[in-house]
Amino acid sequence: GWVEEIFWSKLQIGQLLRDLGLSSRIVTEAYWEAHRDRPHRSEPIYYLAELYNQKQNYPKAYECLKMYQAIPKPSQKDIIFNMDWIDEYGLLFQLSICAYYVGKHQEALDACDQLLLIKNLPDAWRTQTVINRTFPLSEAILK
Repeated sequence: GWVEEIFWSKLQIGQLLRDLGLSSRIVTEAYWEAHRDRPHRSEPIYYLAELYNQKQNYPKAYECLKMYQAIPKPSQKDIIFNMDWIDEYGLLFQLSICAYYVGKHQEALDACDQLLLIKNLPDAWRTQTVINRTFPLSEAILK
């Protein structure tokens, strides 16, 4: 099959394992497998960061997102199965959460501010970003 189809199948395995409620170890391994297949794709990284944030493993979420930022991206996107919202605001949203909890308050605040500038940010995400923004902002005021 096409490389995009193989990648998508591996990503969907992670999604299905997550939806079935399997252990986070099994789910994360499935997402890492999808990532290893196409390291420039953002989807597995988003779901890994989301899972790490939900499990309050903020250092791992932060490390995962920063590692992805350092990966060279091809000049052309894959043709099929692109979840553009993840690149537009999903990764930044996850970064806004974990950066705060690893003590990178300015980075968390900057991520929130960047998110709020996105015109097509869904209302629920915008509302949560406004709330999330208060945490690093209050840290700055306390200093």
